Amino acid sequence: MIDMTFDVSANRKPISIDTFNAVDVIASAIFDNAFEHGFHDEDSPKEFGTWIALAHGELSEALEAHRKNKSADKDSVEALRTGEYMKDTFDDVFRDGIKDSCEDELADAFIRILDMAKLFHIDLATHVALKMQYNKNRPFRHTKKY
Repeated sequence: MIDMTFDVSANRKPISIDTFNAVDVIASAIFDNAFEHGFHDEDSPKEFGTWIALAHGELSEALEAHRKNKSADKDSVEALRTGEYMKDTFDDVFRDGIKDSCEDELADAFIRILDMAKLFHIDLATHVALKMQYNKNRPFRHTKKY
């Protein structure tokens, strides 16, 4: 039996592989939303490479947002997270304070990757947990400069 607990938090409380199952729940919700919005119909790309390129595109957009110092407005994030926005609609607050920020683009990449994992029947939760276990025993920086 492999030790599948990970000390990942600042106070070093271990988490178990079961915690990673949340990734699968999120991936399912992402896939279902994409399906409902036409992203998995007959006109959608079926090639693995196209999906990789789409995720890469989102990461490139995150890099550009970071280079332009475009971060999400913390007040907008908090207002939407807590539901405490007043006169504006969710979409208005999001568009004005979060859209196209580095955080927004990283979220897009995360969404693309999880959607792709579901589409191609990849159990990403298990593979992330297994990779973290493998990385626990690797040398500092995995013997690379960075």
